[in-house]
Amino acid sequence: MKKIILPVLLFSLASSLFFVSCNQKGSGEAYTLKMKLAKGDKFSQEMDTKLDMSFDMMGQPMDMNMTMNGLLDFEVLGDSAGLKEVGMTYTQMKMGMKMKAMGIENITDSIMDKATGRIVGKTVTMQLNEKNEIVSTNGFETLTDNEALDEATREQMKKMFSKDQMNGMLGMMFQMYPDKPVKIGDSWETETNTSMAGVAMKIKGKYTLTSVKDGVAFIAMEGKFSGKGNMDQGGVAMEMDMDGTQKGTVNIGLTDGYLKDSDYKIEVKGAMNVMGQRMPLTMKGYYLMKGK
Repeated sequence: MKKIILPVLLFSLASSLFFVSCNQKGSGEAYTLKMKLAKGDKFSQEMDTKLDMSFDMMGQPMDMNMTMNGLLDFEVLGDSAGLKEVGMTYTQMKMGMKMKAMGIENITDSIMDKATGRIVGKTVTMQLNEKNEIVSTNGFETLTDNEALDEATREQMKKMFSKDQMNGMLGMMFQMYPDKPVKIGDSWETETNTSMAGVAMKIKGKYTLTSVKDGVAFIAMEGKFSGKGNMDQGGVAMEMDMDGTQKGTVNIGLTDGYLKDSDYKIEVKGAMNVMGQRMPLTMKGYYLMKGK
């Protein structure tokens, strides 16, 4: 399991990065874009992700290709003291990983299947404030309570389901909404700071309402992000810094505000410092989300 901690960390870092705030310049009817999150609401999100990473390890190139297909079921459990309680259950999760170094190709799908198989059917409960920011998470203990996991892997999984990491992973779905009605042509933007797997992230983004048709708001999104911090893999400290961009579309329903679909790409350049060695890296990712 230790061998896959770093790829999973990088994968979670690359699957994060989204934004909010407002600036009007459009014309015509103004639309209120807001997630309903009423008690008893149920919705699902299917995610299909492809990520290509390239490293330079002491002069030796290494390529890594990762894929993930998952289905997340959400249920709004209640509203108490100004906090929305939302349960998230992994009903499907499949990951694949292929590595190539010094001309040798290694496919580790079976290892990844064992790792992700432990979270299928498990539920994590999140509490969201009035800005739809995740302020706490509960239930991740059931994901790490497994005798087959070594302590390093268990700690990394705890970090993956922390409120900061969940905010990064689900930020677009919950926090992309403007704070006042917008017209076609209006844009809203923000700068946020979060932490993912020990890497401090600064995120700047912009959304533009491009059209409305058949009860769906079509939105263009683009952004820039940067990150710097320390990670740990099996007791080996690593420093990471990165800069990246993302661009794509996201479409939401006007009635309930839930995501219909999203399609975007990211590009990242950075480096890791491990035991005094600097390893340049690049990432390119393609992400598709679809509401069900």
